[in-house]
Amino acid sequence: MFKSLNLKADYYSSEENLLYDFYEPVLTRTVRYDRVSGYFSGKLFRNITKSLSEEVLSSIKIRLIISEEISPSDYEAIKLGYQKRQELIDNLSKEIEMISKNDEVTLNNIAYLIANGNLDIKFGFKEQGKFHSKFSLFYDEAENIIHTKGSNNETIAGYENNYEAFDVTLSWIENDFYREKIPRAQREFDLLWNDKKKESYIHVKEIDEVIKERLLEFNGGIYYLTKTPENTVILTLDNSQLHLINHLKDRSMFDPNKRFIKRKIDKYLSGPFPEFKNNLDYRQLISIIEEFKKHSKKFNYNLVVSKELESFIEKQNLMINERSDYGIYLKKEMSYLKSEFGNFKEIVNSELVRELRTQQMHSAFYMTEMKRVANFSVPGSGKTSMVYGAFAYLSSTEVRNPIKRILMIGPKNSFDSWKIEFKENFGHKRQLDYLDIHEVENADLELYSKWDKKNLILINYESLLKYYHILLDKLDSSTMLVFDEVHRIKNYESERAYAAKKISLKTNFRFVLTGTPIPNSYTDVYNFLNILFGEDYDYFFNYDVHDLKKPNQTRIEEINNKLYPFYWRTNKKELGVPDANPDIIKSIQPTEEEQTLIDLLYEKFGHSPFSLYIRLIQLSSNPKLLLKGNFSELIETEEESNINFNHILSYEDFHDYSWTEKENELINNIGVSSKYKLMLEDLLSLASSGKRVIVWCIFVDTINMVQDDLISAGINAEKIFGSTVHADRQVIINRFKSGEIDVLITNPHTLGESVSLHKHCHNAIYLECSFNLTHLLQSRDRIHRLGLSKDQETNYYFYFLESEQGNRSTIDDKIYQRLAEKEETMLAAIDSDGVNIMPTVSINDIKDLFK
Repeated sequence: MFKSLNLKADYYSSEENLLYDFYEPVLTRTVRYDRVSGYFSGKLFRNITKSLSEEVLSSIKIRLIISEEISPSDYEAIKLGYQKRQELIDNLSKEIEMISKNDEVTLNNIAYLIANGNLDIKFGFKEQGKFHSKFSLFYDEAENIIHTKGSNNETIAGYENNYEAFDVTLSWIENDFYREKIPRAQREFDLLWNDKKKESYIHVKEIDEVIKERLLEFNGGIYYLTKTPENTVILTLDNSQLHLINHLKDRSMFDPNKRFIKRKIDKYLSGPFPEFKNNLDYRQLISIIEEFKKHSKKFNYNLVVSKELESFIEKQNLMINERSDYGIYLKKEMSYLKSEFGNFKEIVNSELVRELRTQQMHSAFYMTEMKRVANFSVPGSGKTSMVYGAFAYLSSTEVRNPIKRILMIGPKNSFDSWKIEFKENFGHKRQLDYLDIHEVENADLELYSKWDKKNLILINYESLLKYYHILLDKLDSSTMLVFDEVHRIKNYESERAYAAKKISLKTNFRFVLTGTPIPNSYTDVYNFLNILFGEDYDYFFNYDVHDLKKPNQTRIEEINNKLYPFYWRTNKKELGVPDANPDIIKSIQPTEEEQTLIDLLYEKFGHSPFSLYIRLIQLSSNPKLLLKGNFSELIETEEESNINFNHILSYEDFHDYSWTEKENELINNIGVSSKYKLMLEDLLSLASSGKRVIVWCIFVDTINMVQDDLISAGINAEKIFGSTVHADRQVIINRFKSGEIDVLITNPHTLGESVSLHKHCHNAIYLECSFNLTHLLQSRDRIHRLGLSKDQETNYYFYFLESEQGNRSTIDDKIYQRLAEKEETMLAAIDSDGVNIMPTVSINDIKDLFK
């Protein structure tokens, strides 16, 4: 009885689950249910009947009045019985047909209830507008009554998704204020049900016999989900989750210890049988069905596969495979799409002032056609222009439902590049109207109020969570979503990764960009594939993260075959970027004091390879760093090389940097290293001859030392490192480009990405190098990019402090040689059709330096 329930005076979907907290406990005690609703969906019955027995539902009497929106002219025609009434009947019939294709079990249950007299439906309408009345009356066996009135409808959205609320009145609670609410509701329902609300211009009509007969066609005399034919197993799908309904005579048939479950089905389970995994793809579903078909024939039971499950498999199989096939076709058979590509190129050229290179135009066309792809073109190949090419087409007036804006999520230091490239690509043909969240106060308010007016919105990865809910609300199919340097989303379990995947589902066109798609392991593909494809990841790729950590060669080939249709890659040679000159190696022998210090470091730290590695790098360029014992900058750099520092710290003491008075005196006497002096001499020569130079270091103290020495020599020099605020960085970069600054000193950790200096600087000096290949490649690309003239030379200078053969030495040359080997491997991989892991450094690589 209702009195045993602990009911509330009101219910809010933001605080309660309306379906489980109210409707299920109330309906299990209900014998009569009268309901007036704005909308209706058969899916509601699927959710309710999953937890209510056939016995309960066969004893309940439901009278439901639902709304049907019609125009005044339709109203007159229906009232007079003319042709329009038949159109309404036809529309309702089509809706039933649609439900039948997607959810035959639910439709069967509705038909079953109607056929047995448990459910009666009428529809209500007004002469103008919509019939919006929403209230209900529940009766139990003792004639206790629960009355609800509020905003929810007889739909899944009304119970689970939308914000909904309703008030509750109980007949057994005495209250003068509410005394008349239930009798009034009863009178109102009876008037509506009997179509006696004429004075309100409201009409309630019987569900047409045509519709009723159409519904009853789906009644097999069975109430599925609670009662199935004897000796039958049903496989069906509910919200993409596979369910098995077991009505076998022999219940031990699916004993978990039997061979069928253990050998054939267990790998598809998330728990005890029949709890199936919730991310089964269509191929796995087909395999499961095939296994059950064989089993049912062998053990002589009926197997029923619902139309919903069959339809789901067919749809997913067709959709993702067609997309994959088309991606391959676009990449290999572009010449067969001359007409389509020609039209695309014509529109893009009419929208842009910059003429895209052939490979860039092909990439933009591919991105437009595929809608959700990655661009793995090498740094310096013009990925931003490729995106703007796609945007130029998709936002043109020639396209139906044009894209209105780009939301770019990427590193903060990429923002200026996106603004500059917009202007250089579109020029006078389109005005840039951007929103940079770091240039405005109250950025959240700006996002809300200015979103529709902007054609470029820039948000950095660190701010993604802050604006997550705004993006969920504002993103739609009119926005192109771009993740630049997507490898920055590293941890697949992080909140940032979760937010990126969720907002991606709101858009149709979404792209990820990176020149280093797999910096650490194949787990890196997990995030960007989920961003691009959402649920389709499970249907087509379906790699568990753990499967991607150390795949064997067969699995790597399988991963690459699946990835191939969904990414574009262009290298510098294809774009005609002239080769850089061979690296210029400058080597110098240590002084006697430097050699003494080198030997001392080996004796003092030889037991600890990584400690020795750090100190030799410091000695080579700036010996005074040894006295400070600060390694954080190098550790941050090497952490991105995938070195396991927790493992190293477990047996190496980084903080044992005490020196004797004699050792301290030796370090101070050396002061500046011979390598540094050689580098400074060359740097002054280059700068004095009017050549702008960028100097790459690791440690901030070294950056400061280089700047001080240059300024003392009359050279205009500036520095950028981690603590340089973003606004100041851009001012310094602009001054360097304009020629006000002769030398820029920085580190790859800060300026290795998203900055283009190739039009203004053609000389780079590497004073300090670590084992981080990604940083080396990215730093090289700052001055070697698309846009260089064919005769333009690009020079890289590397400096080594190298002892005579037979003596202990620094590791400058060994680091360079190992990086060169890894760089060659990486460049070969880039030129191949596959996606390979960026060669990384391990503690063993560091140990090998000292063999």
